[in-house]
Amino acid sequence: MLKCSSCGHENAENAKFCGKCGTRVEAPAPIPIPVPAPEPLPIPIPAPEPLPIPIPAPEPLPIPIPAPEPLPIPIPAPEPLPIPAPIPAPEPLPIPAPIPAPEPFPIPATVVFPAAAPAAKAPGLSGAVKALMVLVPIAIIAVVAIFVVPALTKGAPVLSKAGDISAFYSYGKVYVVNNDGSVNELDGVLQGQFKKSLDNTKAAFVVSDDGYSAGTLYYASGKGKPEKIADDVVNFVLADSGDGVAFYNNFDPNARLADLSLYDARNGETHKLDNNAYFTDSYDYYYVAAGFFAVISPDGKTVAYKADYSDGGYKTKININGKAEDLGVNIQPVAVADGAKYIYHIKTRENGEALYVSKGPAAEEIRLDRVSAYNDFHLNADYSQIVFTNYDGKSYVSANGGEKSLIAQYSVDKFLVSADIGYVRKKPEDYYNSMSISVYGLGDFRNRAFSSGGEINYIDGAFERTSVAKSVYGGAEPTITKDGKWVYYVSYGYELKKVSVTDPETAVTVAKEVYGFAVAKDGNTVYYVNYDGDLYSKKSGDDGKGTRISGDVSGYSLCVSGSGTVFFLADFWGSSGTLYTVSGTERKRVRDDVADGVVAGVSAVFYFVYEDRAYDVYRSGGGADFKKVAAADSPLVR
Repeated sequence: MLKCSSCGHENAENAKFCGKCGTRVEAPAPIPIPVPAPEPLPIPIPAPEPLPIPIPAPEPLPIPIPAPEPLPIPIPAPEPLPIPAPIPAPEPLPIPAPIPAPEPFPIPATVVFPAAAPAAKAPGLSGAVKALMVLVPIAIIAVVAIFVVPALTKGAPVLSKAGDISAFYSYGKVYVVNNDGSVNELDGVLQGQFKKSLDNTKAAFVVSDDGYSAGTLYYASGKGKPEKIADDVVNFVLADSGDGVAFYNNFDPNARLADLSLYDARNGETHKLDNNAYFTDSYDYYYVAAGFFAVISPDGKTVAYKADYSDGGYKTKININGKAEDLGVNIQPVAVADGAKYIYHIKTRENGEALYVSKGPAAEEIRLDRVSAYNDFHLNADYSQIVFTNYDGKSYVSANGGEKSLIAQYSVDKFLVSADIGYVRKKPEDYYNSMSISVYGLGDFRNRAFSSGGEINYIDGAFERTSVAKSVYGGAEPTITKDGKWVYYVSYGYELKKVSVTDPETAVTVAKEVYGFAVAKDGNTVYYVNYDGDLYSKKSGDDGKGTRISGDVSGYSLCVSGSGTVFFLADFWGSSGTLYTVSGTERKRVRDDVADGVVAGVSAVFYFVYEDRAYDVYRSGGGADFKKVAAADSPLVR
């Protein structure tokens, strides 16, 4: 078996990518030679029994936690509206109860009112008209108070995923599955990543002859056939909106230079940004610490990159709506907001590397902290907030280009968001990349829970931290309910627990000897698999084990679709079993011989059946009426 260096999942010997997280598990070869998969064993071999006595991890050494530095966010007082006298004030308007309508995204930084009309000189204005002139501004204020102010104070608006554009590959074929389930087939091998927009509706990818050399860049809008953009492409970055793709082609390996161009999906036009952009092959480990990719703004109109490499270093440039400006020498861009409103970058000095932020190319820089070359960065949807880990392993946040605030004594693993929230890993966590950037469909990191160093923490509106849970087992992903109020997690003692994100005293033990679990969409029902492979359904308030649903269940197979359907594999032996859905305590069979790689997205579910030395891929839009869409050489969804 091949063990994934990223997540530890064991994969088949002939696997190219991890069946759980998608990380490459074998070193790249110049020309991959397909090796026929071995004939399945006629006699199933049962999986070994798990250890009956879990070994708890040692308690972490107490580390004094300095008080977090408050983040001053001045809120300007609103300008008072002039009310002409002596017109009597109208009766106060009734304020209706707040309406639970979806919050707009993104929320504009300021609310702009129409300019006041000049005073009328013509006589004859009636009293009703004069009263209306007073009532209209007051009505506007009422609307702002009811809808805009709560949106700004509550914070944390979200961008929900809207689609499930996906890709599979098999023996010289690439299959692109659109959001509506239609399939497009291309000849070649997928090179690297199938990169998606933040809402999962659009994608970009490169197809080459062998999967390693330069190839053809395609853009998939999620409808119809993918569009060919350029040839001889060695790498690219896709904007979070999916509306722009910055790509390198015509690479000169001796000079380490390439052409850098920007494709605008809104009008289908491609513009060259630079013919001397610095680029290094991702497999050249020596240059990884310096970084080698351009970065693109969420709207796809601004690109920061390195150019003109020489013995003295390289220049860093930023192109905003077609206009290029210099940022400096030997600067590694990390992320850039729309219009370069926030520019995050790393400088290398004698005392090491440090992270800086500026509010524009010519604005004054703020030095945030020393950082490691091997770092994780977390960004909210408009890049106004960045979370980073410093050289000492502590995590900080910078909001709106301001000074840092401490939020954790360890590195942040991930923010806990429900499955319908847009989230992308912009750079994969693999051997060849030193920098990993996670982007979330969140307007704000405040009032959010996150996992860090075997703990679950919560940060409030002032970025002050509360420890919610400790001794969290990393082998089972913590799950937050859709309303963002409760977290389910497995402790080091393999106990499934539930706790409020704001009150650690509410923690209760849901079940013991838990191997895997899934939480229903309503947050009140949890499904868990114990050491014996028994699946139980348990509702909130049930003091017992719950109701047994099935036996011989794979703990890794439990997953919940965007529609709320829960899937699991039972009668599980070796690497396959029978796929079921469960609602409450009732299970329903889908089909037999399904591989241990069921994937449930926002609006689509995929499963795989191993037949004739390949995996037949089946898709459903809502968990029923599955149809075959492709034949892949591994149970992996891109």
